[in-house]
Amino acid sequence: MAPRRSGPPAWLLVAAGALAIALFAGAGLIATRRGPAGVPAVGPTAAAPAPAATAAPAPPAASEPPVGGLVGALRAGGHVIYLRHAARTNDETVVTDPADCSQQANLTPEGQQQATAVGEAFRNLGIPVGPVYASPYCRTTQTAQLAFGSVTPVPELSGGTIDPPIDPAAQRAVLENLLSTPAAGANVVIVGHSEVIQNVTGEAVEAFAESVIFQPQDGGYRVVDHLLFEELVGLVQSCPPTCG
Repeated sequence: MAPRRSGPPAWLLVAAGALAIALFAGAGLIATRRGPAGVPAVGPTAAAPAPAATAAPAPPAASEPPVGGLVGALRAGGHVIYLRHAARTNDETVVTDPADCSQQANLTPEGQQQATAVGEAFRNLGIPVGPVYASPYCRTTQTAQLAFGSVTPVPELSGGTIDPPIDPAAQRAVLENLLSTPAAGANVVIVGHSEVIQNVTGEAVEAFAESVIFQPQDGGYRVVDHLLFEELVGLVQSCPPTCG
């Protein structure tokens, strides 16, 4: 009788088989949880990346408020501005030749600065200027040139010291025609004397570089406002929001 061959116990074979099954199952689970090299797991336990933060839209830029008041009206054009000449000396008696400045009261250094400041204020405020007319006196034409750069002298706008004097009817006709004739998209400027505007329209202009603003309408005109030199310069600082 052949000798009985010894081998591992039966319980050991059963345990080894169970362990092998468990190892194969674990390997399969791991394979399903891994992707290609360098790719993170996407199984049910992988956290999804947080969405990128979206920047809030920038608020719209605040638009500049519309300019109203006197400055807004002048920016639209269509007005006539009667500007008394800037500060002058007090040595005038009789003028026989408006082109001869030696016969006249002329602008002082302060007056020259005033005239220049008037032009700067108009430009800073965006007030368009069209035709510029003036009395042929030196102080009026110089005020116009310093402020606006150009001028058309009108003899009928001469002051009361001219000899021979201007016919009052002719002066009225010329000035009223200028006051009632607008310039499209711009403002007409007349640089003159205080007595001339008062004689024709009744409007008193007592301060140097003071303005009277007229609105042509229906072949005539109406007075809109008076504007002192100091008020004009002040508008540059206050516009916007008030603008006068």
